[in-house]
Amino acid sequence: MEVAGKRPTVSVVITNYNYGRYISGAIESARTADEIIVVDDGSTDGSIDVINGLTGITPILKPNGGHVSAVNAGFAASHGDVVIFLDADDRLGADCIAAVKAKWTPKVSKVQWGLRGVDADGTPTGSLFPEFTDRHTPQWCQEQMRRQHWYVASATSGNAWSRAFLDWVMPLPQYAKYVVVDDYMSVLAPYVGDVVSLAYVFGEYRFHAGQMSSISQFTEDRLERDTNDDEVRYGAVNDFLVQHGHTRLDVLRWSQHTIKRIFLIRLGRSREKIWPLLPRHITATLSQDTGLDSKVKNIILGLVLMIPYRPLASWLARVKYT
Repeated sequence: MEVAGKRPTVSVVITNYNYGRYISGAIESARTADEIIVVDDGSTDGSIDVINGLTGITPILKPNGGHVSAVNAGFAASHGDVVIFLDADDRLGADCIAAVKAKWTPKVSKVQWGLRGVDADGTPTGSLFPEFTDRHTPQWCQEQMRRQHWYVASATSGNAWSRAFLDWVMPLPQYAKYVVVDDYMSVLAPYVGDVVSLAYVFGEYRFHAGQMSSISQFTEDRLERDTNDDEVRYGAVNDFLVQHGHTRLDVLRWSQHTIKRIFLIRLGRSREKIWPLLPRHITATLSQDTGLDSKVKNIILGLVLMIPYRPLASWLARVKYT
């Protein structure tokens, strides 16, 4: 546990599966960390040769068990007061670790920052997410959790977690193959301490064919998978919260989830009744932290999707999620 007035030590845990092309770049981007742990999850592409050829790291070579198992193994081997889980195809910014240390206090459970999108070759795509500003304070995160049981959070490589928080939640449950671990942890982080958002870009998120999230590729199958993952993730979160004496969270208070469920109904991929879902969507949208124009558009979208016409729903889904 870090002591007040003392800069924390930072461990970077890099998880890798068949990203031999990128792994050395991820490791070099983390060289200012106090500890670098590289977990290879049973790669078959030559990644292990790359890892074994590098110095100044602690390698963990394990059979393939999935991303969650790699994160759990890396944390178990780490020693830092703060831990960053870096995907092997991403990179930290040059000043990232120094910025985390400068903002850290014993009251913090998580520091998060924006990520710049790059393509397979490292060329910037022009995307930036999330775009944090000075208004994204720890109090703002707490208020968003109260209102909509979610807040704007960064992807895996855009977060630094306190050991006190990780000791509480680890090992992570392997509750689904595709659910990313940062979403599960982000929802729980405000229960332990402050979530600090840096209004700067301190890392790169790589878009490329074959990545686990394939975030830039819209398909109806992906929409269905993501919606199901929301429910599975919140189920796992609620299992954990109830076990520790907290109130359950309701995924239907999150408007990004309600609109996905409405889409699935109109796309013929869900047998849920649409009319009871509409008022939940409207209520969730009114509670979200967006401008009036955005709220009106989201409510109108929900109303338009009451029309039982699959081609319209398919076109609107592609417009929204591409």
